[in-house]
Amino acid sequence: MKKIFFSILLILAIFLGILFWNYAKFDSLQLKKSEKGNDLVLGDSIAHLLAQAIQYKTVSYDDTSKIDYTTFLQFHQFLKEAFPMTFQTLQVETVNRYSLLLTWKGKDAHLAPVVLMGHQDVVPIEEVTRNKWLHDPFSGTIENGIIYGRGAIDDKINVIGVLCAIEAMLQKNIQPTRTILLVFGHDEEIGGEQGAKKIAALLEGRKIRPAFVLDEGGIITEEKVPGLEHQPVALIGTAEKGYLTLSFSVNIPGGHSSMPEPVTAIHVLAKAIDRLVNSPFEARFTTPQLQFIRHLGPEMPFVNKLAMANLWLTESLVLKQFSASAVGNAGVRTTIAPTIFHAGIKENVVPTNATAVVNFRLLPGDSPEKVIQHVTDVIHDTLIKITPIGKVLSASAPSPDSGWAYHLLSTTVKTVFGKAVTSPYLCIGGTDAKHFEKICNHVYRFTPMTDPIGFHGLNEQIRVNDFKNAVYFYYNLMKEM
Repeated sequence: MKKIFFSILLILAIFLGILFWNYAKFDSLQLKKSEKGNDLVLGDSIAHLLAQAIQYKTVSYDDTSKIDYTTFLQFHQFLKEAFPMTFQTLQVETVNRYSLLLTWKGKDAHLAPVVLMGHQDVVPIEEVTRNKWLHDPFSGTIENGIIYGRGAIDDKINVIGVLCAIEAMLQKNIQPTRTILLVFGHDEEIGGEQGAKKIAALLEGRKIRPAFVLDEGGIITEEKVPGLEHQPVALIGTAEKGYLTLSFSVNIPGGHSSMPEPVTAIHVLAKAIDRLVNSPFEARFTTPQLQFIRHLGPEMPFVNKLAMANLWLTESLVLKQFSASAVGNAGVRTTIAPTIFHAGIKENVVPTNATAVVNFRLLPGDSPEKVIQHVTDVIHDTLIKITPIGKVLSASAPSPDSGWAYHLLSTTVKTVFGKAVTSPYLCIGGTDAKHFEKICNHVYRFTPMTDPIGFHGLNEQIRVNDFKNAVYFYYNLMKEM
């Protein structure tokens, strides 16, 4: 009996030893801020440049016939007038009429250039919500230290922020060591096929391979990382999810609502969509999320850190914790989102046709073909026709969470945002950055702002101090290069 007891104690001791050995080795990967520090001082008046940019209705529509392209040309003229030294000093190219490529030549032509990105276009305003905005969405109103309007955070903060930083550097007679390329696409909100993708192809034709690419993406949050509430966390996207939209249609003879058949088009389709939503894809960790755990785990309280240091034992529990929130769940599985449902023309007519549209955001490793097969197996109904519509994209390959480029981004965050910790993560939305993966293996997605409000929604806004921090970030990033 004693032998059994001591054997159990020995096994328990070994088990605990492994847990705490892994805990002890789970050391911090956080970097220090630059010793140079920030030497730029900005007044609140700089916010008026972003406010003015918002006033240009550079709206992208899926139906491109609705796009007012003259507004983009007017926006270009505004940029030239607002940033005179930049547009006089940098080489300016217009690509495909409405996208901009600006080249700031560095002192050392042998060094690979860096690409800094932003997009000019914004999403439309839902007319039924217009009267719910505190201010007209294209007024660029500044009130109580907040800039309001469509594009304030997506994505004119990046376009205007980097241009403000370059204008300040030129005023200080600073020239970068390596060439900096600015890429401002005009159609990111509808896929970037005519803007950023064309510029990426242009650079490929010129045999340019950037040292790294930085586009919109992650943010600084004090709210979205369990275990690190009230601790600023800068999320640097090292990859982005794929994209797939499927149309589901059913055709069954309808008729008079007074004598409905037991099976109708709406009935069949509604049940199918319900089956699909209740058959989620498997939750699992991919490289970007493992990077996330490795960088943030050591900064967490004891229990969280112990769990993340021992995924060999706790993986299912940690996945369950991630899956508990919409944001966390999107990081560990391919998501299923029904977005459109059409059926019927009159209240006393049983419709012959019913259609639904479901959008999927694909986890790395889940190919579009794999997703379609999963959907087909779950629906398992020959009455339903399943058709891919629009763009179909696999998830991007992950960029490194170490090396010069990532370290530069991380130390710049530290310089500007002080107490923030940095981490790679999987960008759950789409960006123009994906078009540059063919010519660059270091593609990152980060917008220097804290917990933005109104992303693609009501009362889009950015604090004036947040916009100033964005300018500081780009200034220090380029100065460090």
